[in-house]
Amino acid sequence: MVAPLLATRVAAGTIGSYALLIPIGIVGGQMAAFAAGAVASTGFFNPYAVFVVFTLGDILTDSIYYYLGRFRRVQAFAHRYGHKIGLEKPHFAILHQRWFERTFRTMLISKYGLAFTGPLLISAGMARLPARRFYAYAIAISIAQYAIFVPLGFYFAKSFTTVSYALKALQIVAALLIFIYVFTTFRRLARASLQERPALTSNESDSFASPGAFTGD
Repeated sequence: MVAPLLATRVAAGTIGSYALLIPIGIVGGQMAAFAAGAVASTGFFNPYAVFVVFTLGDILTDSIYYYLGRFRRVQAFAHRYGHKIGLEKPHFAILHQRWFERTFRTMLISKYGLAFTGPLLISAGMARLPARRFYAYAIAISIAQYAIFVPLGFYFAKSFTTVSYALKALQIVAALLIFIYVFTTFRRLARASLQERPALTSNESDSFASPGAFTGD
C-alpha cells in the first residue's frame, strides 16, 4: 500500500518538474538549455528529455512568429509603423530577397538575433517563405544547437564535479606529504640532538678529569 503511494508521489514530482521545464524550453534559449543540461547531470532531469523539450519549444516559438507574419493585419501594422524603428519599404524588400536567396544564413541570423529574433522570423512569414522550406531550416538549426548546448551543460557539470573531487583528493595527498615531511624532519633533528649530547658530556668529563683544568698547565 505504501509502495504504490510513494511511486505515485515520485511520478507526480517528476511530471511537475518537467511541467516546469516546458515553459522554460519555450521562452528560454541556448543558455537556459545549457543550465538545464547542467541540472540533468545531477539526475533531476533526463538529458534526452531536456533536449526534446527545448527543441520542440524552440520550433513552437518559431512557428508562432512565422504564422504571425502571414497575417495581413500584422503585415499592415509593420508597413505602417515600421518607419518608427527605421524599417522602410526597401528594407522589407531586402528581407524578402534574403529569405529566398540565402535562407540558411538568414535563418541562422534570426535564431541568434537576440532582441531581433521575433521580428526577423515574422519577416519570413511576411515574405511568404514556403512553410516546408521554413521548417526544414528551422528544425535543422534547432536540433543542431540543442544537440550542442544540452550536452555541453551536462558534461561541464560532470567535469566540474570530477574536478572538485580531484582537487579534494590533491588536498588530502598534499596534507599527507606535508605531514610526512614535517614528521621525518622533526625525527631527524631529534635523532641528531641525541647523538650530540653524549659527545658533550664525555668532553666535559675529560676536561674536569685533567689536572690542567685546575692548575692552569
